Amino acid sequence: MLYEAGKAMNSVLVVDDVLQLILSSAFELLEATSGSVMLLEGSEHLVVVCEVGNASARGARVKLGEGIAGRVAIEREPVLVQGTASRRRGVKVQSAVCVPLLHRTQLLGVLNLNGATDRAYSEHDLRAVSLFAEHAAIAVANARLYESERALSAQLSEQIVRDPLTGVANRVLVTDRLTHALNRVNRTKTCLGVLFIDIDDFKLVNDECGHEVGDLTLAAVAERLSGAARPSDTVGRFGGDEFVVICEDLADDADATKIAERMLNELSRPIPTPYGERTLSASIGVATGNTSRSMSPEEFIREADQAMYRAKMEGKARVVATCVGANSDN
Repeated sequence: MLYEAGKAMNSVLVVDDVLQLILSSAFELLEATSGSVMLLEGSEHLVVVCEVGNASARGARVKLGEGIAGRVAIEREPVLVQGTASRRRGVKVQSAVCVPLLHRTQLLGVLNLNGATDRAYSEHDLRAVSLFAEHAAIAVANARLYESERALSAQLSEQIVRDPLTGVANRVLVTDRLTHALNRVNRTKTCLGVLFIDIDDFKLVNDECGHEVGDLTLAAVAERLSGAARPSDTVGRFGGDEFVVICEDLADDADATKIAERMLNELSRPIPTPYGERTLSASIGVATGNTSRSMSPEEFIREADQAMYRAKMEGKARVVATCVGANSDN
């Protein structure tokens, strides 16, 4: 039974599932009526993270050194309780065991098991549960390691596709999202819009206030663009003070222009900095299309970029839109 339980526990890599399996296997091993798993929280407390039969309330905390579980955690030695013990709510148990969960000398927590009124645990039972606890501790440690590595992997993956300064998509993610968006447009014949946004005279912010303030301002710009975008839109920083927004499933070309104008209004509000408020403007180029003509993401962005430059030449702080494949601008 110990072998099968150890094999089963180490085949599960989700901590909560491991804890449930530990408790159910321990119940089968000792025919317990109630029990709990308590894990170490910080350096001073045990917390009930899994329980059956109201052995302890989930989330209950015990200070190390207090009670049987706290003493077992401090001394790292299993304890066998023999004879009738009165517990809360008038429930009585004939005997109980409490064993530490140790992995490579590191305390992870304790396992508590309470027997039925007609079941008196023996030293043999205590040794069996102690051996079981060794397998259980390994399973908990492995599951924690797996979840930690998975979280780190997700974090690193996110860092690869996110701009570290602003938190919005970076050039890699923008290009990837646009590639998929273009494929969907070709299948569904819906309208797609790409906004290319350049902050007007942003160099003055860096020159007058320093690059640290410039970074804070760019982060504020990204936040405002994200707030003005729809939940389904992708906001990305393309480099420097240039941003790109991908807008899918538009009703028509005018929808993209409305989103751009909304962003222009958001950026016109003063941005607080350590040196006082800065009022910014932006030139926005909008490229829209619902054509099935094959286009690369780079070509679509180039169309929006060229429209942005026309906005600059026309006086800045404005939106210029172009329809991909058309001969005239709006």
